Amino acid sequence: LMKQIDPSITPDEIMNIMKASGVPNYDGDTEEAPNTGRTYARLNIDAALALTMARLNVPGAQATFNDVAFAADGTLHLAFYDSSDKDLKYATRSTLGVWSQAQVVDSISGAGQYLSLALDKHGHPGISYYDSANGDLKYAFKASTSWSRRIIDRTGTVGLYTSLGFSPSDNRAAISYFDSTKGDSKFAQQDVSGSTKWTVRTLDSSGKTGAHSSLAWNTGTGTWAVAFLNSTTHTFRYATQYFSGSFKVTNANTTPAGALFTSLAFDSQKRAAFTYYDTDSSTLMFSRLESGAWMTSQVTANALTGQYADLSFAGTKANILYWDRPNNKIFLVAGEPGTWSFRVAGDGGQYLSAAVLGSHAAFSVKDIITGDLEFADLAL
Repeated sequence: LMKQIDPSITPDEIMNIMKASGVPNYDGDTEEAPNTGRTYARLNIDAALALTMARLNVPGAQATFNDVAFAADGTLHLAFYDSSDKDLKYATRSTLGVWSQAQVVDSISGAGQYLSLALDKHGHPGISYYDSANGDLKYAFKASTSWSRRIIDRTGTVGLYTSLGFSPSDNRAAISYFDSTKGDSKFAQQDVSGSTKWTVRTLDSSGKTGAHSSLAWNTGTGTWAVAFLNSTTHTFRYATQYFSGSFKVTNANTTPAGALFTSLAFDSQKRAAFTYYDTDSSTLMFSRLESGAWMTSQVTANALTGQYADLSFAGTKANILYWDRPNNKIFLVAGEPGTWSFRVAGDGGQYLSAAVLGSHAAFSVKDIITGDLEFADLAL
C-alpha cells in the first residue's frame, strides 16, 4: 500500500515510517495472562499510510535558485526562488520526511535569485538573495515565527552570486557577492550578531571580478575566506580575512576560458580547497592550497560533467556532488586527487544544492523535464 502511494519509497523509509506511526500499546491492559506487562509500539496501518501521503507534499514547483541546510536535529531547511510566482519561499522537512507548507519570505516580483541559505548557531535560518526588480542585495532572517528583511547594499546592481554564512565565534552573518555595476567582488558582515547595521567592503576591483563567489569559515585563522572568479583574467582569486576585518586577496589558479560553480571548503588539516566547472575542458576541477601553493587537478574525464558541484570534507576526504549532464545523473565523487571513487547519487538536474550532517547528505535538483525540485538522501 505504501509503495502504491509512493513508488519511489525505499525499504529503509518504509521501516522508519512504520516505526514513527506506531501506537504505544500496553501488554496486559486487556489481554489475558500470561503477558509481559510492557509497553511497545504496535503497527498502525492507517497512520503509516497517512504519513506516507504527507511526505508527498514536496515544495519547489517551478523553482530555480535554491539552497538546503541541515539543523543539528536533522531537520532540512529549504529556500527557493519560485520562477512562476517570482518570489522567495522557504520550507522545512522533518526527520520523518514530511514537508511543511512553503512560506513566502519576500513577495516582491524577482526577489530571491542567486540565493544562499545558512543557519546560525541557534538554528535560525537566514537567506541572502538578489532582488532583480530593484537591483539590491537583500537579507532575510527568521528568529521566531516571522521573517525580517533588510536591504544590505543598493548601490547600483548588486547582490548576484551571494554566499551566506554565520561565524562560529560570534554568530554574525556574512555575505560574499558580486557588484554587477562596478564589476567588483564584495563582502558584507553584520557589525554584531542580530544587528541591522552591516559593514560593506570591496574585496577586489581588478577588472570584472567576483562572480561565482563561495564563502567558507577558515578553520585555520578563525575568520572568513572567499573564492571567486576574475572574469577579465580568467583567474580564481582567494580572499582571506584578517581579525581587523580587512582582506588579503591573492591569485589561486588560472583557467583557459573561464569557470562556473565555485564551492569552497576546508578539510580537517585546515587546508582550503575549492571545486569548479572548467568551461574550456567542460569538466570538474579540484584545487587545494598545499604548503602555500595551489595544486589543481582534473576530477572528471568526460565532457559536460561537473556543473553545480558542491564540496564538503570528512576529515581530509573530499565529497563532491555534481551533475553529469550527458547522463542526467547526480554523481558523488569521494577521496583525494589520484584516488577518486565515483558512484551515482540520484537522478540529475540543474541548480543542485547539497547539505551534510555527519555522514548523511541530502540534495535538491531542478528536474529538467518537470521544472520542479526533486530531493534525495544518501550516506557519504
